[in-house]
Amino acid sequence: MTAAIPEPRVAALRSAAHEVLAGNWRSGHLADGTGYGFSCPSPPRYRHQWYWDSCFHAIVWRLFDPARARAELRTLLSAGRLDGFIPHTVFWHDNAGWRRAPFYATHSLRGDRATAHMQTPMLALAWEMVADASPEHPAFRTEALDALRLHYDWLDTHRDPDRDGLISIIHPDESGLDDAPKYDDVFGWMRHYLPGYFWLVERSRRLGYDSRAIIERYDEHVEDVLVNVLYAPRCARWPA
Repeated sequence: MTAAIPEPRVAALRSAAHEVLAGNWRSGHLADGTGYGFSCPSPPRYRHQWYWDSCFHAIVWRLFDPARARAELRTLLSAGRLDGFIPHTVFWHDNAGWRRAPFYATHSLRGDRATAHMQTPMLALAWEMVADASPEHPAFRTEALDALRLHYDWLDTHRDPDRDGLISIIHPDESGLDDAPKYDDVFGWMRHYLPGYFWLVERSRRLGYDSRAIIERYDEHVEDVLVNVLYAPRCARWPA
């Protein structure tokens, strides 16, 4: 039987979590007037917006400031394309430095506003949890239904070419676990922190990040359990 955590310790942890989130909050406007607001994971190195990091941030923000939780998810959704693709990483206020840029799966080595690959699709889950914490804003629950449906339709169309109901990742960091050893056998000499990783990124660039073409041409792709655990429940609500 696990002993209860003393209330003063719980309060201290809550306070520390709030302090980190607030200290890492970044907001502003692009040159075209587009606004953004999110908590970066760990400045200065991880100073951008990451898909599932923002989902986790919003889930926690809802306990302190639901308005910021809603802003975080809206910012992430606004970074998506019209076809439903939502990027893994978005460079809102500060482009990737030259040392980091080659590691990001962007269409080119400079000038991209976001990466061209995805991350574990938990946006619908985070949106639902934040909506539950925002009863005074009932419209938030349904305002993104069309955009979220389009996002999950993109995953179904582009990441499930064998039509088995499971989507594939083409880069290990699309799972959010990055260089986890469980991917070593699949990606081999192209795994993180080996020279071959540059080729893993470059070959996707050469195919224009066409997921179906990449999966058809190369064997290094994974129907990851965690990714599909978070993908499947959302799709069950939106039958084709």
